Amino acid sequence: MSKWKKQYNYSRHYKKEWEKDFKWLTWIDNACYCKWCKCSLSNIRKSAFDQHEQSYKHKKAVGVIDSNEGPEEMSKCREQNSNYRQYKVDWEEQFKWLTWMDNACYCKWCKSFLSNMQKSSFELHEKTTKHRKAVSYKITGKVKENTENVTKGVKEFEEFISTVCNCSVLSVEKTRNMIQTGILTVSDRCSKGEAIDESGSNLKKIIVSGELFQGEVINYECVPDDKEVIKETLLDWCEKDLNLIITTGGTGFAPRDVTPEAVREIIEKEAPALSVQMITESLKVTPLAMLSRPVCGILVRTLIVTLPGSKKGSEECLRFIAPGIRHAVDLLVGRVSQVQKTHAELQTQGVAHHQGRSDSLHCHHKPLHDPHHQHHHETHHHIPEPEHGTSSADVSRICRRSRKSPYPMISVAEATNAVISAAWQCSTKRIKMDSALGYVLAEDIQAADPLPPFPASIKDGYAVVANDGAGLRKVSGSSTAGCKPELYSVVSGECTRINTGAPVPPGADAVVQVEDTNLLVEDDDGRVELEIEILKAPFVGQDIRPTGCDIAAGQTILTTGTLLGASEIGLLATVGVTEVLVVSKPTVAILSTGNELQDPNEPLRVGYIRDSNKTTLIALLKQHDFPVIDAGIAKDDPTSLLKSLKSALAQADVLVTTGGVSMGDRDLLRPVLVSDFQAEIHFAQVFMKPGKPTTFATCIYSGQKKLILGLPGNPVSAVVTSNLYLLPLCRKMSGRANYMYTCIRAKLSAPVRLDPRPEYHRATLCWKEGEDLPVVYSTGNQLSSRLLSMASAQVLLRLPPRTEDQESLPENTIVEALLLQF
Repeated sequence: MSKWKKQYNYSRHYKKEWEKDFKWLTWIDNACYCKWCKCSLSNIRKSAFDQHEQSYKHKKAVGVIDSNEGPEEMSKCREQNSNYRQYKVDWEEQFKWLTWMDNACYCKWCKSFLSNMQKSSFELHEKTTKHRKAVSYKITGKVKENTENVTKGVKEFEEFISTVCNCSVLSVEKTRNMIQTGILTVSDRCSKGEAIDESGSNLKKIIVSGELFQGEVINYECVPDDKEVIKETLLDWCEKDLNLIITTGGTGFAPRDVTPEAVREIIEKEAPALSVQMITESLKVTPLAMLSRPVCGILVRTLIVTLPGSKKGSEECLRFIAPGIRHAVDLLVGRVSQVQKTHAELQTQGVAHHQGRSDSLHCHHKPLHDPHHQHHHETHHHIPEPEHGTSSADVSRICRRSRKSPYPMISVAEATNAVISAAWQCSTKRIKMDSALGYVLAEDIQAADPLPPFPASIKDGYAVVANDGAGLRKVSGSSTAGCKPELYSVVSGECTRINTGAPVPPGADAVVQVEDTNLLVEDDDGRVELEIEILKAPFVGQDIRPTGCDIAAGQTILTTGTLLGASEIGLLATVGVTEVLVVSKPTVAILSTGNELQDPNEPLRVGYIRDSNKTTLIALLKQHDFPVIDAGIAKDDPTSLLKSLKSALAQADVLVTTGGVSMGDRDLLRPVLVSDFQAEIHFAQVFMKPGKPTTFATCIYSGQKKLILGLPGNPVSAVVTSNLYLLPLCRKMSGRANYMYTCIRAKLSAPVRLDPRPEYHRATLCWKEGEDLPVVYSTGNQLSSRLLSMASAQVLLRLPPRTEDQESLPENTIVEALLLQF
């Protein structure tokens, strides 16, 4: 210990002197670090610092690069990096404790940086007291001899470092657990500031959110479409030991699109399956995906992925390959335990669990991201139940279970806000017009042609020249709907017989309705009109719809965010739009829990009841046109519940369970979610009736965010809470602007006794003649187990809680009513 302290006291003087001469210099442990160009130095020598100041990267950070020396310095840097990479691989094989932070050496076992990147330094480090103590602890599980002194010495050293350094010591464990990511936008215009980098910033937002995988963005930069600049930046980032580098832009057919060529020249191994996955899934979205040229590969321990340049395309492609990124990084950095764990899961869970369904990927995050296509359509599907592990939730000590809920009671408004805040808008997909009913548009729709596409007659009559006024006209022909308008031309003194909607022939500028004419001369036994009389003088434009009077060419007829109903679909057909970009809908899995439940299709067994909750909720979601999965019935056993939850979460964006959320010793949903999924419970008690134990949780499963809504097992409670929370959530994720339920005001037909909690009372609605508000009638007994109270219900009355001053509401009291069928 005294030798160790002496060593650092000896170097303290030099550190202070060097910091005066080199303003950019700071320290991480005993390794040098440049604050300006963000990199570690391999040697603690003044000559090394002088050499660093002449490097291309440092000059670039300072802004004093000479245009003549830049290429030469870049070439030296690339050659040096190539040598370092080979040495790193060789050294890591010999020294198992060795890893890297930037270009500095780091000992994983004794948690310290080394001052020099030399083999002799590594051998010397292995003889230090600190390293030998760490090895002893690693082998025996305890530190032999002088543990107190070593701990004290480490503490003193850390205090010294925190005093001398201007930057904090890096949290290596945190850094290693996160996927360290670099995002490189390749765009001439963005690099010049002529355009906003939407793609790169969107990718950064997705990664930081943890929606796809646990990652952090270490580097984010925008460079022009220059192959050498791209290569230099990628090599520089790889030297920082980034786990993942994502490029966006430059993968197309344009002359300046050179990103794939730049990446291909520096990678050591290709990863073609990632490229195939992106192209395969993208072709399902648009045939233009065939024009993309993605290249993916590995440089030392960094995975490099090239994505398209558009915000939408880059996000979609990242979601397509996201399920494999975590495991790829674990393999590259040598996280043996995590790799073995993943392989074990694959063996026990089966291929179906890890095949990475694209619909669940598309319904993310955002955010604006889900994680295009949905494999679940109008029907519901049954999930296979592969084998899974044993639950880690310990519920055997029933005598010691909590007698009161540890979760605070919140209001319905707070619960609703928590659910909606956790939602993201699903990503987009392109579908046929006739399948778009109920979806939300994700693009503006412009009319390619005007409507009407020609001057059209409003009435049945005769096309005439208005200046001829009233009087006799020779009938020269006819114009019917569907005929070519140029077949007949009207001249002064003549007219053409015309039908409603038919094109007005050239020369005519007015239409006279048949009621304002008399037939004077006919032929062919009344089959041909030869001459008529115009009774009223027409005016120019009379009864004619001009070209484009309804819809002009290029006019926006539907905007982003429009909910496509029957009229909107008809409008699409009118302007000839046969495919539209829409927001995908979330896939919802419904899981019932309870030992007493059985399938409704089976004969009723003794001690069992038929599972009505799952049937009701599946029908409710179908009624509102959301994809739904029948996840079956889970027994009241932690491992059985774990299996069912994993199966459902593997294929759904939103999981809805019924039962298992109260305070009984067999209510296992929350313990299993917390113990086995590390889920976050947002709430588990709501001040309402029915539905008090409603639970809402979120978790990350297979790299994707999942929403779990745990509903009470009583049938009415499940239906009421589904209308309050589940349907608004699904509407929000589908892109609906108006996602909340519709409320109206109504009068009570009879007095109602209030409950201590706010109650959602089932009722029917009736309009009475002469009344300004509708009248509501209770459906009878409001027990939460009595599903019959929902059978004819049209509204949920939102009644206030009982107080000392108000125990009931009298007849004709105006209350809020939530519409159920709207």
